[in-house]
Amino acid sequence: MNTRIWRLAGVSLLALSISAQVLADDNNQQQQQQQQQRGFEMQRQQQQNQQRFNQDQQQNQNQQREQQQQRQQQQQQYQQQRQQEQLNQQRQIQQNQQQRYDQQRQQQDRERNQQRQDQLQQQQRQQQIQQQQRQQQQQLQQRQLQDRQGNLPIQSRPDTVVQTQEPRQGFYRDQPRDNPWRGNDHRPDNGRPGGHGDGWGSGPRYRPGYEIDRMPGGYSRVPYRGNDYFYSGGYWYRPQGPRYVVVQPPRGVRVRYLPDYAQQVWLGSALFFLAAGTYYTYEQSTQEYVVAQPPQGVEPVYSPQPQQAADPYEVVAYPANGQSQQQFEQDRYDCYRYAVQQSNFDPANATYQPAPEVVGLYRQAMAGCYASRGYSVQQ
Repeated sequence: MNTRIWRLAGVSLLALSISAQVLADDNNQQQQQQQQQRGFEMQRQQQQNQQRFNQDQQQNQNQQREQQQQRQQQQQQYQQQRQQEQLNQQRQIQQNQQQRYDQQRQQQDRERNQQRQDQLQQQQRQQQIQQQQRQQQQQLQQRQLQDRQGNLPIQSRPDTVVQTQEPRQGFYRDQPRDNPWRGNDHRPDNGRPGGHGDGWGSGPRYRPGYEIDRMPGGYSRVPYRGNDYFYSGGYWYRPQGPRYVVVQPPRGVRVRYLPDYAQQVWLGSALFFLAAGTYYTYEQSTQEYVVAQPPQGVEPVYSPQPQQAADPYEVVAYPANGQSQQQFEQDRYDCYRYAVQQSNFDPANATYQPAPEVVGLYRQAMAGCYASRGYSVQQ
């Protein structure tokens, strides 16, 4: 009985020890599982922390890159602004230099223009002096010729204009400025013409409204009823700003001479003189020509133009540069004087038939003089 009890007791102890061991193993296993679970959680926590760290680091890197890009953009903008400022400064400097250059060039142009004007004025003064000398000589020749010639209706130009009223004190007086040249006989004044011209002459024909830059040589200033008129070569002019315009003269204005191309015109029983489109009547008492209005409805009868024999000494020249009739007459007279000096032959005073060589030399000198003054020559 006791043995059985001891056996049972031994078996119980063994069972208890086994149970305790099993319980201990179970506890150890649970602890291990808990430790593993805690390890997993810690690992997950570390991973999460690492992810957050990586995210924070990535954000920091992104922010740094953005800040760096902003700094680079700002630096580029600043450099662009500096470049633009430098470019603007260079442009301003170039503009200032161009302005100074333009001002210097304008000043130089003004100085050159002033020099040209001074030279032109000096040349004009010299020409006026020479012209006055020629006028004095020609007036002397005219007076000598007038003493020998009869009283025909058309007077040779005396280079003066006389009005019904005297010039006012402090105003001006007409100055003789003409350089007469007559016909084809090569004399400085061939006497009073007989009114057998064609009414226009061989030069250009100017109509009212035609403008010129300056008055041709040989003009006369004519005051009439408070207005200034200028008379030259049969044409009447009025100042218009810096230029002169051809006008129809007023009725009643008077002159002492008409151009050689003036033509006698009979209208009924009245005798008129036609020059450059203007009709004149002649007053014997004052020896003046008065601008008049011809009667209407009367058929004009023109004086016949005499046929002239060809002049063996004449050189025909045509204006090639638009020279006026007055300029043509002056150049013709100057070339005549030059040809006389070069050939020692004066056709106006010739009393014998010269040798052909002399005539050729005279005509050659005339042609060369014409050509040098801008005329086309037909010999």
